[in-house]
Amino acid sequence: MDLLVEAGACKRLEVPLVTAGSMGDEDQILIARYKHGDQAAFNALFHRHYRRIFALCYHILGNREDAEDACQEAFVKAHRALKSFRGDSRFLTWITRIAVNVCRSETRRAWRKYVSSLDDDDAPVPVEPTVDVPEELAQRAERAEIRRIISELPDRFRLALVLRHFQEMSYEEIAETMGWSIPQTKATIFRARQAFKERYQALLGQENGVS
Repeated sequence: MDLLVEAGACKRLEVPLVTAGSMGDEDQILIARYKHGDQAAFNALFHRHYRRIFALCYHILGNREDAEDACQEAFVKAHRALKSFRGDSRFLTWITRIAVNVCRSETRRAWRKYVSSLDDDDAPVPVEPTVDVPEELAQRAERAEIRRIISELPDRFRLALVLRHFQEMSYEEIAETMGWSIPQTKATIFRARQAFKERYQALLGQENGVS
């Protein structure tokens, strides 16, 4: 199963095609303007990158509301720190790193909340659907399973797949974002793909009655 099936599933999250060179040059100009007191320059940076960072948060967290909150928090943090941004990396790489860290924190908070709810007698109990899934929802259900599998992968595997397949970042960009070496990045992505493939094939086996 091609992981990019999921990327094409949510048209609202498509990322506009912008070349790295043009994006970086324009970002540098906007950052320089902001550092010289032009507040509107940061708004321009926000609008240039919001959809891409929102898509990143959505694919990591799997929830639109949480993704919106994480995306907003990432840009707030970027706004506070932009004056000290030295330009050692591209702005997109920098804001991506911030968003990844925000999503990691959100994931840990959500997990702690889930664990604490296990002891809550008043917590809502999930109810299994009693009707068959309509045929037109079959593909949507499959995409949900793909998101679930990715969400259950180890943290570094999940982030590697999201950055490589949904953000379409190069190995070099992922290495810079995550603080990994190039060989480490390639090895992590390879292992992440293998882990995804094994879990997806196991899911297909269950659906086909294969033990």
